[in-house]
Amino acid sequence: MASLIKNNLSLEVRHLLLFEIFKQRLGIGLSHFTLVYLLYLITCLILLALCVIQIVLLSLLRVPVDMLHISESTAAEFALDYDRHGDSYYDDTDVDGLKKSFDKIEPQVTAT
Repeated sequence: MASLIKNNLSLEVRHLLLFEIFKQRLGIGLSHFTLVYLLYLITCLILLALCVIQIVLLSLLRVPVDMLHISESTAAEFALDYDRHGDSYYDDTDVDGLKKSFDKIEPQVTAT
């Protein structure tokens, strides 16, 4: 009889019963918990994943010519992949990239 009643209970009722058992064993009142729908938790996880993806993509797209000021540690990281004018050692460049690199080069004044 008990298994027949258990099989007919909805999933929400089963979760509430488990919550009641958990609460009684720990002696904690309901005021200590916040209950949320599963969809809310899934949405939070998706948003967290999107934030992580955005951070990773921004770190991959970071180039010296886009920086106004950098710390010593960032300069050391850039020195591994870029020359002092911001031109990459590894990536192919295009006309716009060359223009940006050449704009950063200060003209040398020579004595004649």
